Amino acid sequence: MKFQSFRSAVVVASVIIGSVIPSQAFAQFDVLTDGYIEGPRNTGTSTYKFTGSMILNGIGFVTDANTPSSLSYTMKGKTYSLLTDFTLLNLSAEEDGFQWLTISPQSMVLDEIVTVTTNFPNGVSIYMTGFTQPSSSTNVSYEGFTGDKTITNSNLRVSALGASVAPEPGTLALALTGGCALVGMFISRRRTA
Repeated sequence: MKFQSFRSAVVVASVIIGSVIPSQAFAQFDVLTDGYIEGPRNTGTSTYKFTGSMILNGIGFVTDANTPSSLSYTMKGKTYSLLTDFTLLNLSAEEDGFQWLTISPQSMVLDEIVTVTTNFPNGVSIYMTGFTQPSSSTNVSYEGFTGDKTITNSNLRVSALGASVAPEPGTLALALTGGCALVGMFISRRRTA
């Protein structure tokens, strides 16, 4: 009888912990938004400067359904490049002209710089333009693409340090329903014991 009560308590605790941990996930934000693809450049470097602490989660390369000759990004004094540090298979399927490389989350602080370089074969000319400048909540400023602040070949995906996302209402309802069922089961077993 005591073993069953202990087991029920463990199940209830597991449900509560399982409901709380996912709510601690971080929201991710794309630094540049509302862009569209057009030409005529095929190579260049975009520079991003962190104006506060953030977590860098991903690098978005503008590919516009083209295969690049080379891709690379530099952060914290180290350059990571296509074929030596990642492959095209590591990139996501294209969405809105971008292919995303998910990286191990990196804590970035004030004044750290990230550069993203793309190079496409001759005859392939793309870049992204017409984007919205980063909001101050992303703590990232866009310094420009090879000297031009109106276009870019990339994007960054960041999340706030220590910020958590409130769970969706459906998640809360499901956790509450499961918790009530477990409590009801616990009470029912105590009555029959």
